[in-house]
Amino acid sequence: MIRLPVNRHRIWQLVFDAVLIVAAWRLTFFLRFDQSTPVYYRHLLDWQVVAFVVAIKLTIFVLFGFYNRWWRYVSTHDMWGAARGVTVACALTYLILYAFPPSHTSRLPRL
Repeated sequence: MIRLPVNRHRIWQLVFDAVLIVAAWRLTFFLRFDQSTPVYYRHLLDWQVVAFVVAIKLTIFVLFGFYNRWWRYVSTHDMWGAARGVTVACALTYLILYAFPPSHTSRLPRL
């Protein structure tokens, strides 16, 4: 029998994290461009790109064991692990989207 890294009781955490990732992705463009995203960056808000970003980040979170812990009993060591996981997920997402942009017109905005 194959054992999944996320049990059925933790699925709601995975779904909630996916919603937060989507909200954060959209909020970054909203804040970066003062509420009006330029046309050549709008393809980065398409559902395919957002789904790809969510898939990358959730995969990294699962690999770092975010859904195997009892967050009620979290320690400083666990928080450093969470910080490393989030940093790796963000860096990997940026590197993949920078190296293989979803459209040939533009890359991720930097500043």
